[in-house]
Amino acid sequence: MASENTHTALAAGASPPGKRPRIVHITAVHTPDDIRIFQKECRSLAKNGYEVFLVAPDAEAGTRSGVTLVPMPKYRNRLMRMSLGCWHAFTAALSLRADLYHLHDPELLPWGQLLRLLGKKVVFDMHENLPGAILDKAWLPRLVRRPISVSVVVLEWLLLIGMPIVFAEDSYVRHYSRSRKSAVVLNMPLLDELRAVKVTRRAEPAIGYFGAVSPLRGTLVLIEALHLLKTQGYQVGMELIGPIQEDHRREIGDRVRTYGLQDVNVRGYMEAHQGWEIMAGCTLGTALLAPIPNYMGSYPTKIFEYMCLGMPILASNFPLYKTIVEDLQCGYCIDPRSPQEVATAVRRLIDDPTLARRLGENGRAAVAKHFNWDNELRKLEGVYSAILKKSVKGVRTA
Repeated sequence: MASENTHTALAAGASPPGKRPRIVHITAVHTPDDIRIFQKECRSLAKNGYEVFLVAPDAEAGTRSGVTLVPMPKYRNRLMRMSLGCWHAFTAALSLRADLYHLHDPELLPWGQLLRLLGKKVVFDMHENLPGAILDKAWLPRLVRRPISVSVVVLEWLLLIGMPIVFAEDSYVRHYSRSRKSAVVLNMPLLDELRAVKVTRRAEPAIGYFGAVSPLRGTLVLIEALHLLKTQGYQVGMELIGPIQEDHRREIGDRVRTYGLQDVNVRGYMEAHQGWEIMAGCTLGTALLAPIPNYMGSYPTKIFEYMCLGMPILASNFPLYKTIVEDLQCGYCIDPRSPQEVATAVRRLIDDPTLARRLGENGRAAVAKHFNWDNELRKLEGVYSAILKKSVKGVRTA
């Protein structure tokens, strides 16, 4: 079960009365509607009484859901983004005179330390374990990945000295044990939005997947499993929703035609509310990520979103995933490389609708109690309270 403990205990937060603390979130990489940054953190904080700004590339200036968006240029070239892009983000953020600056990109860390030298309060939101992620970056030659990863470990250690950290995953904490001011704020689902999704189950069984569509996230294994099911007399459809490279879209299309599969829809990127309406009609949700370090140590948010929709789950048989899917009896953990295991699990759920319904209800109940953004927001507000309590008069702390 996901831990609610922090690496270092921080005060429990509360909606701030009196003076509204001004919080500025900064990213030079993420889109202005990023789910963690805007949809969860910024919107929720604004709703709870904070004055919230988001500095982001290609943002449309104005106010959305109580959050003031501050645009900056978007640079596709990595070197330009890490230099000019970060400079633009820094200067835009500094001009807002925030009580607290919340950074979301590793390349912003030098600017975060500069803000601290100027007497500003800063927190870093660690979305991924960057040294571990570098080992799997396809755009880097394999020979240089490990030396770069080691160099990043040293550089991060220097740039994070004295800076509070918000970890998006429990597993990151052990790699940053030197940090004495930190808390884990997981990417849990927004219950109200998912509960508002209209659930209309399809007449025919279908597998659902919502997220980046790629071989490392199980798409080709799912196609092979559908082929096996067809040879066993089961006609099963599939919905793939999320960003996809065109060469992979063609690869999927070729296999679907070769196997004569029906009702396989590769829909590409969709707005979350549209995608979840389609996903909610499927028989089960999948999170069959490949066994690589950066996946094995992180919770896929989609697992908890499937659970909220009452869908049984097929997930990779990683120890971390088992603590959710198997311990809470809301699905099955299987070898993500095995079409045979996928087909067997899908067949079991199709043949026993009562079982599928029970697994889905177990997941829904667990999310309502434990795995939701309301719980995580309280932890984030605790971080803010601990940082701001000496600098912002009128902020109530626990």
